[in-house]
Parts: sequence; structure tokens; C-alpha cells
Amino acid sequence: MSQIPTLQRPHRAVARGPRIAQLIRDADALLIDFNGTLSDDEELIGQLVSEIAIERLGVRLDRERYFDRFLGRTEESMFQELSGDADPRRVGELVELFNRRYLDAVYRERRISGEAEAFVRAVHAGGTPIAVVTAASKTVAVPALSQIELLDQIDVVVALEDVERAKPDPACYVQALEVLGVEPERAVAFEDSPIGFAAARGAGLPVVGVGRGAMLSEIATTAVDALRPDLLIS
Repeated sequence: MSQIPTLQRPHRAVARGPRIAQLIRDADALLIDFNGTLSDDEELIGQLVSEIAIERLGVRLDRERYFDRFLGRTEESMFQELSGDADPRRVGELVELFNRRYLDAVYRERRISGEAEAFVRAVHAGGTPIAVVTAASKTVAVPALSQIELLDQIDVVVALEDVERAKPDPACYVQALEVLGVEPERAVAFEDSPIGFAAARGAGLPVVGVGRGAMLSEIATTAVDALRPDLLIS
């Protein structure tokens, strides 16, 4: 079961602004987390997990506990912990229910913002390869990307099904780098959670934090509020 890693406060202040544009210009590839980074959906995930937990398990999960305990983890590991059940069939049923409800919500209201979409399209147009590297299943990530015709802008999607161990294990990032044929020091990862940071750093990647939470000031030396095309401009 994935546990939230402990990461130390950086030794220097969080850098923003022109440094981001320079990092992106110098990179031979960008590796972007999906949930909470490319897709603004962490509140949705927390809501759905909480609903299923109370309906099917009789377990109450409040927002604070979700963000403190479960942010960045796979749905499988969340439901396994919440249910205390090691039976993969039981946990799998809960995950399938989550996936259906997640896709229903995404089809009603897109979660990838217009600015994040424009960022990906601008990077792609500039010739820099892009990988989406996620602990989510392709069952949800690929349809969400396809919904706004963004999948053809992305060179590779490495998801839960593609690796034996999910984040914080670095396997997903290692695989994406191998597919792209890029050395880790020549790429940049974008992440929003301690688990994601641990995975990217474990693969040797520099990491840009994405989001507004206080957590980022604890673990990120470089951060942005959200993905948007003006990050490409010095």
C-alpha cells in the first residue's frame, strides 16, 4: 500500500516566473501528472471517494483527511485502506464504481481547463515531447484527454496499468523517459502531491510544483499556480 512520503523543506525559496520558462525551454521533454496537475479534479476525486466510502463501507472520509492522507494515491489503495479489505474483487468493485462516477462527472463538466489545454498545445506545437504520467487508470485518463481532443498532443500516457508499482515508486517516470528516449536531467516533471514529487525525484527528474496549497512551499523549489501558456514566456 502506498504511503505518503516525507519530503524535506527545500533549502531555498520557491522560485516562480521567468525561471519556469527557462526550465521548459531547456527541457527535451515535459512529464506531466494527470490528477490535480493537468486536470483540476482533486476536489472531485475526494468527493467521489467520500461518497462511495459512506455508501458502500459506512466509513466517513472528510475533506481534510482526504488531502492529508490520500492525495496522489491510487483509488485501489484508498479503498483498500478505507475498507480494511484485502480481497481484490471487493476493492475492484469499488474502483469500478469510482471510475464510472468520475467519467460521468467529467463528461458533464470538463476538468482540464482551457489554459492547461492551451499550455499542452503550445508545448506540442513547439516540438517538445509530452508524457502524461499518472497513478490513475487509463480507463479515466484517456477518455478525459480524448474528450477535448488533447490525446493527439501527447506522445505517451504512462498509467496505473503500465507499471507494477504505482507512485511514489519512480517506475512510471522511468518508463516514460525510456519511451521518449530522454535522460532525466534533460526533462522536467510537473506534480501536485508529495507522492508525485517522490516518484519524479526518484527517477532523477527536476520537479515543478503545480497548485496553491501550503504543501508546495514545503517540498517545491520551483512552483506555479496552474498550467497555462504564459509559463512559456520569459
